[in-house]
Amino acid sequence: MKQRILLLIVMTAVITTIQAQKKNKAAPGSTGYAITAVEKGGRSWKEVRQIDAASGAILKTIYDSKQETEALNARTGKPVLKKDNPVEKIYTRTLKTPPVEKKVVNSIMN
Repeated sequence: MKQRILLLIVMTAVITTIQAQKKNKAAPGSTGYAITAVEKGGRSWKEVRQIDAASGAILKTIYDSKQETEALNARTGKPVLKKDNPVEKIYTRTLKTPPVEKKVVNSIMN
């Protein structure tokens, strides 16, 4: 009885693994996203690219750090308009420290 249950569990695991491998091979290509440098071996990782996981080839550049990006409103998706704020008048006041008075201590010498 124990052998039949063990055989059933092992066969279920093997069949499940085989089916999973077939589904992965039938996929039209696994892609992923990578944060990379502008050139290979660079230290400044600012680029976001879509890559093919099987070959490592770059499919598309999602974000290019050299391009000028436009700020968008997160709720509406519309561009954010920059408003010119009038320069606020800043009043400064110079504080003068009071002059230090010398204290004379009378001491009695014996």
